[in-house]
Amino acid sequence: MLYLDFAKNREDFILEKEEKLPNFIKNILYHFRKFTGQVVFYELDGKRVALISKLNKKTFKNLDKIFKIDVTKNVCVCDYLIENENFSDFLKSRNLKIFDGKWLFKYLICDISEFICKKLEMIPENNEISLLIDDPDLLTFDTIKNLSQKFKNINIITTKIGKFRKIEEEITSETGLILNITNNFKRACLKSKIVFNFDFDEKNFSKIIFMPSAFIVNLDRFLPVKQSNFVGKNIDFYSINLPIKYKKVYDRLNKFNSSVLYESFIYKRTSNQNIWNEIEKDNIEILLLESEKKRVFC
Repeated sequence: MLYLDFAKNREDFILEKEEKLPNFIKNILYHFRKFTGQVVFYELDGKRVALISKLNKKTFKNLDKIFKIDVTKNVCVCDYLIENENFSDFLKSRNLKIFDGKWLFKYLICDISEFICKKLEMIPENNEISLLIDDPDLLTFDTIKNLSQKFKNINIITTKIGKFRKIEEEITSETGLILNITNNFKRACLKSKIVFNFDFDEKNFSKIIFMPSAFIVNLDRFLPVKQSNFVGKNIDFYSINLPIKYKKVYDRLNKFNSSVLYESFIYKRTSNQNIWNEIEKDNIEILLLESEKKRVFC
């Protein structure tokens, strides 16, 4: 894992071991590194961080060399850099896994549904939830099982009804709950205050008729609601608290989104339940929901 941070000023670009150097030496170091497009590395609590101070051809060239000889394929990038279109395109063209918080997003579906219910003073057992899904995976099925312990009415809107027969039988057998699996785009969501869009594309998403005051959570990418009477919230991201054990890292990497940072800390190949156990152990809480980088509520 490599963390890519941006040094906005001299203090950011001076390493801890260099802090006792005279100021004129620090100035020389800073301007030389900036002029030559140097990428400076340091270790932070066992994590490898690369500092960049200027986005120019020299910097891109130096990064290219690093990516070619380094085994690193996973990168976590600070907000300033990832929001720069040229830099973002550069990273994507290097076949890297760029952490963006979306992997973690799907593990927090139950937490987000609880967060919305509390804010709206809704009782989950008395309300229905709708899920827009076409290509389910194991995490999707495990999430549906978890939601079935909270919501007694679950709609699954899909064009591939057959893919959900097995999970429907399992949930009915275990809980007695009957899932409403349908391809009726016009009626299925009319009574759902909470809707999670797992993977619908813009074409299918635009066919759904939502409750006008619904909270829609886009887990993959933001899709606009074109329904003329829609006055609800269309969410595409979130923010969380960070456990105290990561305070040292976050204090130094304070230009990173907390959700993206935490995703990079716990990302691993293991069972879904192990990930949920770690999230619970770290006492992760949803702090706010966002719509195209704007706060919805907190």
